[in-house]
Amino acid sequence: MMISALILWLSGCANSSTVITGTVSDAIDFKEVVVFYNITPDCEFDVIAHIKISGEYYSKNALIDGFRQRAAQTGAPAVQVIFLQQQATGEFYGSARAIHCSEI
Repeated sequence: MMISALILWLSGCANSSTVITGTVSDAIDFKEVVVFYNITPDCEFDVIAHIKISGEYYSKNALIDGFRQRAAQTGAPAVQVIFLQQQATGEFYGSARAIHCSEI
């Protein structure tokens, strides 16, 4: 019983998440989402959501598109990639922020 509970708890820690922290708008096409890599946009912006993806994607570009898709679902026109890493399994994981920049 304790082993089952531990397995469920650990698998819950590995899940991906999107935590909404700002005002969500209507969804947009993910291809319209601008990507900022490890830089802060040169504009005033609001953070709409924090995105964490723990695997699921087998290329860096696919992971970036995953960030873009999640940002697009919140209506965010931009995503700021914070962290990217490849696991031993070949899957990529990382974190990003869905943002709204007044200049986009």
